[in-house]
Amino acid sequence: MKKCVLVTGAQGLVGSRFAELYGQRNNLLTPQISEFNFLDIPLMEKYLKDKNITHVVNFAAFTDVSLGESERGNKNGLCWRVNVTGVQNLTKMFNKNKVKFIHISTDMVFPGSSEDRGPYDEKHKPIDDPNVVTWYGYSKYEGEKVVQNYFRNPAIVRIIYPVRARFDLKSDFLRKPLKLYEEGKLYPLFDDQHLSITFIDELYKVLKVIIEDEKSGIFHCSSDDQTTPHEIVSYLIEAKYGVKGVVKRASIKDFLKTQENPRRYPIFGGLRSTYSQQALQIKFSGWKEIVNELLKQNITP
Repeated sequence: MKKCVLVTGAQGLVGSRFAELYGQRNNLLTPQISEFNFLDIPLMEKYLKDKNITHVVNFAAFTDVSLGESERGNKNGLCWRVNVTGVQNLTKMFNKNKVKFIHISTDMVFPGSSEDRGPYDEKHKPIDDPNVVTWYGYSKYEGEKVVQNYFRNPAIVRIIYPVRARFDLKSDFLRKPLKLYEEGKLYPLFDDQHLSITFIDELYKVLKVIIEDEKSGIFHCSSDDQTTPHEIVSYLIEAKYGVKGVVKRASIKDFLKTQENPRRYPIFGGLRSTYSQQALQIKFSGWKEIVNELLKQNITP
């Protein structure tokens, strides 16, 4: 049967790169939000009429973590309405037994705390407590549960700090500090925050295998090692501009003492993807390899 893949959020940082790399364009549907909006059920029904969707890749989400914190506890806020209510609306558009649903989620379903440290593997249970994770992370885990409770064999793919070489509409974890450096505005970066990153080009490979081989379950797409913001940005700036020692150091632990919500930024985060690499037969790169590939692609702020 011919595949018909609906991609939500196809104009965003991550979804647009997937659409660029996907070879079978005739099998891909990439509606604008004006055509397909989670919060407008009649609009979604109108768009899907007479379309034989076989796969859904759901990139669309509310991802502004800081703004999400300002809505903490508010299930009428945009963060909750998109990431939970909107996902509920979306799932009900499809036959739970016939459509393959692939839901993009986040490392922030985990706390990254000293009590529950990452990197987290695929079997690690997310935190079902909004007092321990960000409101954004809590809403994304609720969205995961909506998908898992509705579809027969869905796939959940968690990512962390997604990066790509170019995208005019939005900065990312690496291109933002590049821009600030070029403007002479780069602030000190944490040297004690542990994390990993997702190379969106490798995420594309993950999703391609899931679609083609009908894979189900929970998968993590992340660099095969960890770093800190200070380390990775220092490496990038030195490799791109040939200058050393220009990135000043800061401590996330000191920074969090000044914040109302100490859970806003995970300290001991990161994703572990050993199972996903084995199950999908894909080898993820280390963070230096990712930076080097982005440099080859002429990474641009």
